[in-house]
Amino acid sequence: MKGNFCLNKVKYIIFCIPIFILLSIFLIFDWQSDRLPIYNGTIEKQETNWYFAEAGATLQPIDFSVAQKQKMEPNKTYILSTKLDYVGDKDWYPGAMFMVNHYGVNVYLDGELMFHHTKQDLKFPTKNSLGLLCFSIPLGTDFQGKELRLELDPMLDTPTQRYLPQVYFGDYPTMVHKLYMENLPYAMLAYAIIFLAIILFAVGSVHAQIREKCLNLVIFAIILVMYCLTENIFVLHMIASPYLMYLCHYFCLAIIPIFPILAYKNKFLPSSQKIFCIFVIAAITNFTLQILLHFSGIKDVQKMFAFSHLCCMIPVVTTFFLFIRERKNPEIQRVCLETIPFLCGVLLDFIIYHKFYKDSPQWHSTSLYSSLGILVTLIIVIYEIRKATEQIQKESLQSEVFKEMAYKDALTGLPNRAAFEKEIQEIVTHKKSQPNPLVLSIDLNGLKKVNDTLGHQEGDNLIKRGADILQSCFSQYGCVFRIGGDEFYAFLYNVDELEWETIKDYFQQELKRINKNEQIPLSISIGCAVVHKKHMQQCIQLADERMYEEKRSAPDRRM
Repeated sequence: MKGNFCLNKVKYIIFCIPIFILLSIFLIFDWQSDRLPIYNGTIEKQETNWYFAEAGATLQPIDFSVAQKQKMEPNKTYILSTKLDYVGDKDWYPGAMFMVNHYGVNVYLDGELMFHHTKQDLKFPTKNSLGLLCFSIPLGTDFQGKELRLELDPMLDTPTQRYLPQVYFGDYPTMVHKLYMENLPYAMLAYAIIFLAIILFAVGSVHAQIREKCLNLVIFAIILVMYCLTENIFVLHMIASPYLMYLCHYFCLAIIPIFPILAYKNKFLPSSQKIFCIFVIAAITNFTLQILLHFSGIKDVQKMFAFSHLCCMIPVVTTFFLFIRERKNPEIQRVCLETIPFLCGVLLDFIIYHKFYKDSPQWHSTSLYSSLGILVTLIIVIYEIRKATEQIQKESLQSEVFKEMAYKDALTGLPNRAAFEKEIQEIVTHKKSQPNPLVLSIDLNGLKKVNDTLGHQEGDNLIKRGADILQSCFSQYGCVFRIGGDEFYAFLYNVDELEWETIKDYFQQELKRINKNEQIPLSISIGCAVVHKKHMQQCIQLADERMYEEKRSAPDRRM
């Protein structure tokens, strides 16, 4: 049956996913330690030796144990500088990694320009922000004592107190660990969601009733994955256009509420559906305004982050209350089972972000628990679809069995009278494309005498023998039906009356051949008529008359 292959594999996938989640959680918590100190010239020492000032002014030392923010104004250039004294593993090539947020930046090593990223470097111009930029430069082998200098151009108008870029020093293994290994679990989680979304799309497309719901969930999962990946250093370090990732990150957050609402809103009462429609309109309006305000230069997209959070959280909180209000509805109970993991994940991310990380200069995930939640939600939805599909398949199989019983003759296995009537209807309504088939009226001679003298068991054997020879001789041209007792009919397609004579001669020869070894020989009378679809009953009646004529003229007829 359609979709069987995918559905039969789902149970193995569902078994593997929890293992994958546990592995991801282990990796996340195991690799959270910072091996590379911020603004530090050596791994062994924790002292800082950085200097900061506006371009043209005298550089002043910064104590980062006290403050990591500096007063900066837009449209001015600021200098962040240090003398390198990094001491690492001599067997590995040393480097520096930078995380620069909302700055244009030029990086110099001993006066040589090593990296630049400003408005002029963008293929897509922006009036406000370059987003989060993640990059690294090699330090060479003779860097001790050289100046590492960053020229910073603040992009956002506010706040005036801004976090300085994060700079990490390390040899190759620690750089890779910091950049990739600590952030790889987040990326793996995103790829797992994509994988499940593909499965959901495959199994959901089989059923028209849930196709729309599955499509909305798949779109939602993909948007959430884009949101996760565009905040991930693992991804940002490998892309050529961080600004596009910056826009994608905030725009994805703006439209995230739309698709889960569309997937589930029809499950609630009509009054609740109106509330969800308002949420969808609010999210679409927010998304549209963000595009207009950002590209017009009126307000940067980051400044609308709080409103996007609001558009996400209000539907989440409202949904919890609706679950409580309609908790006795079995349909809502199923919806609750599917969506609670994701809703709880969103709430956790919201609380953790605003309580602990909102003003932190360190990178952190704002969607970890939301991602884990949607992963669990997708698993539950796929499992529910699989269960529903198995039930549908079971009911369909039962229906096929009953249908077969309804249209099959129990004694001979041939199609019965109901099937014959259905065939007539299909011919008359032109569902059968073959023009003017032949109808055969068939009768076994002498069945009553066999029943009276030898018993009904022998009579049934005679009927089955007759059905076998009719099936073997005529089935390749059409279909044979047992109407009841010793009466049979057949429709032959793509056969004219001249060809019928040849077929009938072959049938008579076969009848003689099998009668040689039988104590009770078969005698069968057949009448034939060409079917004209507008006069079906008259054609069948003509075939009956010709059959009775042959029966009366048969030398071995037994009444």
